[in-house]
Amino acid sequence: MTTSIPHISHITIHGSNFMRDGKRFLIRGVVYQPRRTVSRSLSDYDYSDPLRDECIDDLKADIELFKELGVNAIKVYTFLPHLSHDAAFEALAAANIYVLVGLSTPRICINRLSPHDSYTPDLLKHYLQVVDDVSKYDNVFGVVAADHVVNNAETTPAAEVVRAVIRDVKRHMRQQHGSHGQRVLPVGIADEIYAAKTTDSIAYFTAGDKEEQIDFYSFVKYDRPMDDYWDEDVQRFVGKNLPIFVSEYGSNIIRPRHFHETTSLFSSNVATVLSGGFVYDFVEGSNRYGLVTTGGQKLGDFDNLKARYQETEVFQPQVNSNVAKLDIAQTSFPPVSEAWRASSQIPDSLLTDV
Repeated sequence: MTTSIPHISHITIHGSNFMRDGKRFLIRGVVYQPRRTVSRSLSDYDYSDPLRDECIDDLKADIELFKELGVNAIKVYTFLPHLSHDAAFEALAAANIYVLVGLSTPRICINRLSPHDSYTPDLLKHYLQVVDDVSKYDNVFGVVAADHVVNNAETTPAAEVVRAVIRDVKRHMRQQHGSHGQRVLPVGIADEIYAAKTTDSIAYFTAGDKEEQIDFYSFVKYDRPMDDYWDEDVQRFVGKNLPIFVSEYGSNIIRPRHFHETTSLFSSNVATVLSGGFVYDFVEGSNRYGLVTTGGQKLGDFDNLKARYQETEVFQPQVNSNVAKLDIAQTSFPPVSEAWRASSQIPDSLLTDV
């Protein structure tokens, strides 16, 4: 398929802010992970990639709904580099919609129960292939090296492997940039609520060698909406010198959802610290978090989120876009404890073996 992908301004990082064209960029996003069967020529595995060109007609219809909602970004968990995606990114760029891409797949990921065994040349090869492929698309603003990996004390040692992967991905991008001029993308993580709320995970991933540090941090939040919904998070993350956003939110304890938390997410006291977030999920599944049906019919949640976005005036503090990206302030590694069992000793790099 021949495409002409329109140019769209890169999103860059300046201190704790995402920036676009000299202005702060706040994520008004949705998680986008529909599994649509289009052709019997594809394996079930390939269906996990929502941006494959085979789904372009469905994606174009969804883009019209994105625009109606007021969405400026989507998050996809799975990207398979052996498939073509040019048509998808052309359509998204034309609509000024940015993409956050996950590096793992249902088959190729860091196993939280045996993390060091899962750190293999095959895993790293896939992650680097994804990075090389998505770096050509202007509207990819970052990649997620680990999503929902640490979810209790027993799985915190997996953070050592996550940190090793971040190191390898960043080193590979520097090498590719030096030899081929390839774009260097921000690398971050999406923490499960345990790691984000009850541990000092963010300190672990911003400590030590800056070449092993994350460029952004995100976390899930499914608490029941309340007036002070974001206050605890603002207090927890204030003063961190990197962008922090919500990778998934939108409790469905009560349906239809009214998304009161969206209004406060973009208020001045919250948006000073958090850079927006992604509502979970765009397409309805068995867990009943969708905004639309698999056939693209709008549900009550869609209209409620649309109303919240329309009534919300996005806070835009003055940011000096001429200031060079600040280094993340080096912190100390959190001490090893029963709640946090990951040490600063991470696996030796497999990069030369890939």
